[in-house]
Amino acid sequence: MVDHQPLPGAPDGSEGVKYTIAGLRQGFPDLHVTIEALSAHADYVVIHNTWRGTFTGEFLGMDPTGEAIEFHGVVVWRLANGLIEERWGIGVESSMLEALGLGWLMSGALARKGRRRGGGMDLAELAATAAALTGTDRP
Repeated sequence: MVDHQPLPGAPDGSEGVKYTIAGLRQGFPDLHVTIEALSAHADYVVIHNTWRGTFTGEFLGMDPTGEAIEFHGVVVWRLANGLIEERWGIGVESSMLEALGLGWLMSGALARKGRRRGGGMDLAELAATAAALTGTDRP
Protein backbone atom coordinates (compact mmCIF):
# COMPACT_ATOMS: atom_id res chain seq x y z
CA MET A 1 0.00 0.00 0.00
CA VAL A 2 1.24 3.48 -0.84
CA ASP A 3 0.07 6.39 1.31
CA HIS A 4 0.84 9.51 -0.68
CA GLN A 5 0.26 11.83 2.32
CA PRO A 6 1.43 10.02 5.48
CA LEU A 7 1.61 11.69 8.86
CA PRO A 8 5.14 12.58 9.97
CA GLY A 9 6.86 9.53 11.45
CA ALA A 10 4.44 7.01 9.96
CA PRO A 11 5.97 3.76 8.68
CA ASP A 12 5.18 2.64 5.16
CA GLY A 13 2.19 0.55 4.14
CA SER A 14 -0.71 -0.61 6.28
CA GLU A 15 1.44 -0.23 9.42
CA GLY A 16 1.43 3.50 8.72
CA VAL A 17 -2.37 3.53 8.76
CA LYS A 18 -2.36 1.75 12.13
CA TYR A 19 0.25 4.22 13.44
CA THR A 20 -1.94 7.13 12.37
CA ILE A 21 -5.11 5.70 13.93
CA ALA A 22 -3.34 4.97 17.23
CA GLY A 23 -1.84 8.46 17.33
CA LEU A 24 -5.16 10.12 16.59
CA ARG A 25 -6.97 8.07 19.25
CA GLN A 26 -4.29 9.03 21.79
CA GLY A 27 -4.28 12.74 20.96
CA PHE A 28 -8.01 13.12 20.33
CA PRO A 29 -9.87 10.43 22.32
CA ASP A 30 -13.25 11.92 21.35
CA LEU A 31 -12.35 12.13 17.64
CA HIS A 32 -15.37 11.72 15.40
CA VAL A 33 -15.23 11.43 11.63
CA THR A 34 -18.32 12.28 9.62
CA ILE A 35 -18.58 11.03 6.05
CA GLU A 36 -20.14 13.96 4.20
CA ALA A 37 -20.16 12.27 0.79
CA LEU A 38 -18.89 9.02 -0.71
CA SER A 39 -18.54 8.01 -4.33
CA ALA A 40 -17.10 4.97 -6.06
CA HIS A 41 -16.14 4.54 -9.70
CA ALA A 42 -14.12 1.71 -11.23
CA ASP A 43 -11.13 1.15 -8.91
CA TYR A 44 -11.52 4.38 -6.92
CA VAL A 45 -13.44 5.40 -3.80
CA VAL A 46 -13.66 9.10 -2.91
CA ILE A 47 -14.76 10.20 0.57
CA HIS A 48 -15.32 13.77 1.82
CA ASN A 49 -14.85 13.83 5.62
CA THR A 50 -15.24 16.24 8.51
CA TRP A 51 -13.09 15.44 11.54
CA ARG A 52 -13.85 16.83 15.02
CA GLY A 53 -12.11 16.24 18.32
CA THR A 54 -10.53 17.73 21.41
CA PHE A 55 -6.76 17.76 21.77
CA THR A 56 -6.51 16.14 25.23
CA GLY A 57 -3.62 13.69 24.76
CA GLU A 58 -0.06 13.80 23.44
CA PHE A 59 0.12 13.89 19.63
CA LEU A 60 3.23 14.01 17.42
CA GLY A 61 5.29 14.94 20.47
CA MET A 62 3.03 17.87 21.39
CA ASP A 63 1.45 18.28 24.79
CA PRO A 64 -2.36 18.60 24.72
CA THR A 65 -3.95 22.04 24.63
CA GLY A 66 -7.53 21.06 25.43
CA GLU A 67 -8.65 22.87 22.28
CA ALA A 68 -11.44 21.54 20.09
CA ILE A 69 -10.44 21.25 16.45
CA GLU A 70 -12.35 20.65 13.24
CA PHE A 71 -10.88 19.98 9.85
CA HIS A 72 -12.07 18.74 6.49
CA GLY A 73 -10.60 16.81 3.64
CA VAL A 74 -11.06 14.29 0.89
CA VAL A 75 -9.61 10.77 0.91
CA VAL A 76 -9.18 8.80 -2.32
CA TRP A 77 -8.49 5.08 -2.32
CA ARG A 78 -7.42 3.03 -5.33
CA LEU A 79 -8.44 -0.61 -5.02
CA ALA A 80 -6.97 -3.67 -6.73
CA ASN A 81 -7.95 -7.30 -6.14
CA GLY A 82 -9.98 -6.42 -3.04
CA LEU A 83 -7.13 -4.46 -1.43
CA ILE A 84 -6.47 -0.77 -0.98
CA GLU A 85 -3.29 -0.22 -2.95
CA GLU A 86 -3.02 3.58 -2.77
CA ARG A 87 -4.35 6.39 -0.57
CA TRP A 88 -4.38 10.10 -1.18
CA GLY A 89 -5.42 12.50 1.58
CA ILE A 90 -6.38 15.82 0.06
CA GLY A 91 -6.39 18.43 2.79
CA VAL A 92 -6.92 15.98 5.68
CA GLU A 93 -3.45 15.85 7.24
CA SER A 94 -2.47 19.37 6.23
CA SER A 95 -5.75 20.85 7.58
CA MET A 96 -5.31 19.01 10.88
CA LEU A 97 -1.69 20.04 11.29
CA GLU A 98 -2.53 23.64 10.37
CA ALA A 99 -5.29 23.63 13.02
CA LEU A 100 -2.64 22.53 15.54
CA GLY A 101 -0.07 25.08 14.33
CA LEU A 102 2.12 22.30 12.89
CA GLY A 103 1.66 22.80 9.15
CA TRP A 104 5.43 22.90 8.66
CA LEU A 105 5.66 19.18 9.55
CA MET A 106 4.04 18.15 6.26
CA SER A 107 7.06 19.15 4.18
CA GLY A 108 9.09 16.24 5.62
CA ALA A 109 6.23 13.78 5.22
CA LEU A 110 5.63 14.79 1.62
CA ALA A 111 9.27 14.10 0.79
CA ARG A 112 8.63 10.42 1.64
CA LYS A 113 5.55 10.03 -0.56
CA GLY A 114 5.31 7.16 -2.95
CA ARG A 115 7.36 4.61 -1.01
CA ARG A 116 5.87 1.14 -1.09
CA ARG A 117 6.35 -1.66 1.40
CA GLY A 118 4.25 -4.78 1.65
CA GLY A 119 0.93 -5.42 -0.01
CA GLY A 120 -2.32 -3.54 0.05
CA MET A 121 -4.63 -3.25 3.00
CA ASP A 122 -7.38 -5.85 3.18
CA LEU A 123 -10.87 -4.28 3.13
CA ALA A 124 -11.84 -6.08 6.35
CA GLU A 125 -8.71 -4.70 8.01
CA LEU A 126 -9.60 -1.23 6.73
CA ALA A 127 -13.16 -1.57 8.04
CA ALA A 128 -11.86 -2.56 11.48
CA THR A 129 -9.40 0.34 11.41
CA ALA A 130 -12.14 2.76 10.37
CA ALA A 131 -14.39 1.45 13.16
CA ALA A 132 -11.59 2.04 15.66
CA LEU A 133 -11.10 5.57 14.34
CA THR A 134 -14.77 6.51 14.36
CA GLY A 135 -15.45 4.82 17.69
CA THR A 136 -18.20 2.60 16.30
CA ASP A 137 -18.75 -1.10 16.89
CA ARG A 138 -19.28 -1.73 13.19
CA PRO A 139 -16.39 -3.37 11.36
